[in-house]
Amino acid sequence: MKELSIVTPVYNNVDDTRQFKIEICKHTQSDFELIIIDNGSSSVMVDLLDSFAKEENISVIVNKFNMGFGYANNQGIESANSRFICFLNNDVLLYPGWDLDLIKPFTTQANVGATGPVTNNCTGEQCSDYGLQDISTECHQVMATKRSKELVGNFREHHRVIGFCLMAETKLIKQIKGFDEGFNIGNYEDDDLCIRIALCQKKIIICENAFIYHIGSQTFKKNNIDHLNSLKINAKLFADKWSV
Repeated sequence: MKELSIVTPVYNNVDDTRQFKIEICKHTQSDFELIIIDNGSSSVMVDLLDSFAKEENISVIVNKFNMGFGYANNQGIESANSRFICFLNNDVLLYPGWDLDLIKPFTTQANVGATGPVTNNCTGEQCSDYGLQDISTECHQVMATKRSKELVGNFREHHRVIGFCLMAETKLIKQIKGFDEGFNIGNYEDDDLCIRIALCQKKIIICENAFIYHIGSQTFKKNNIDHLNSLKINAKLFADKWSV
């Protein structure tokens, strides 16, 4: 069993995926497996992922069509054999030990269900409360390393963390049956997951010392997927499901 499974759905976006693999291999310090789920990409991406799959700790699951965020992540969950699982987008920049910072609350606090980092780009408090929106890609590594060292133990309990980077215990995620596949392509699946984690009497933690740079919405933009329409559809599905 590995310490960590990193689960990443992809749909085309070759350049980001190539860089993502470099980021993972360079900066992850846990004994990890990387599970990439290809949601019906072009032949160029297929060739890239075929080359990845030759490496010992990388596996690739192939779908013929874009099955959406929830379905793909659930395939990764089923495949995962680890203590922890991290759902991680491929449009991120990491820093040395990013994974250890996100795992730390599980080993130092009781009843932690999920953790996430602060960032430069996402909805909600993980971005808006930390003043990192204008940090450049060139400055990220220095800033992230500094926060990692100086803000150790700065954990903030919150009602959710965004799914661009969400760490949890694999056992819990399998217990609650992963993501709800009823949502359209992407958006709100992470909110739904966090509610179900909280209903298990588990805490959700923002790790203020973990800063992961998020480019954001690259799959939607580069594949001409209507992000706002997906958001609108899933907002209604979420509201109907939870009566909000």
